[in-house]
This record gives sequence, C-alpha cells and structure tokens, in this order.
Amino acid sequence: MRTILAMLLSLGLSAAVPCQKLSTPEEAIGRIINSGLLEGHDQKLIGGMGDAAAVIVTKVVGERQLTTGQMDAVLLVLNSAFADVRPMAELEPRTALFVLQYLELSTKDPQLKERIARTREYIREQDKKK
Repeated sequence: MRTILAMLLSLGLSAAVPCQKLSTPEEAIGRIINSGLLEGHDQKLIGGMGDAAAVIVTKVVGERQLTTGQMDAVLLVLNSAFADVRPMAELEPRTALFVLQYLELSTKDPQLKERIARTREYIREQDKKK
C-alpha cells in the first residue's frame, strides 16, 4: 500500500512541476548575442532559419557597437541559421551578407575578419545549394 501511495504521490508531484519554457528565435538570438549563453535547444530553434535569423540579429543589435565576443556570437547564429535550411525559410542571404559587411567594417582584428570571411563563404555555398 505504501508503494502505491509513494508512486501516486511522485506522479502527482511530477505533473505539478511546470515545464521548461521554450524560447522564441528572438529570445534565443538575443540571449546568445547579449550573454553568450547557448542552450541545447537553440541549434534546433535557429538551425535552418536562413536569412530570417539575420533579420532578428539586426533587431537585437540595433545601433550599438558589439564586442568581439558578441560578433563571434553573431557568426555562430548565422552559421547555425544557414545549416540545413528548412523548406519555406528565407534563403536569399541579403540581410546576412549585410550583417557580415557591418561586422567586417566594425573590427580591425585580423582573426575576426578571417572568421567573418569564412562565415560569408559558408553562407554563399549554402545559397548555391538551393
């Protein structure tokens, strides 16, 4: 009897615990850029969005100057967004290429410029696959 009661109690308590809140692409991209935190489900959320993710990047960044770490986070978002682009995703990388140009003009770091160039090349390769 105690075993059944314990099982029912644990089942009842597990049902009462709220589920983890799923974030939107805007929340995830903002968190990645602003805090550098990349959660496990972010890749699934952002992956395959295509140029729509770059549009969100422009909304998150606005007019502020980015640190090197934030620029690397933007590159991570863009690389993820153009990996395995989903059907119906915005494939034309117009905004992504604009963001990459902005990043390139915003830094003098040669290593960061190289990472930007690699991201630009990757996005263009993905665009040719469609």
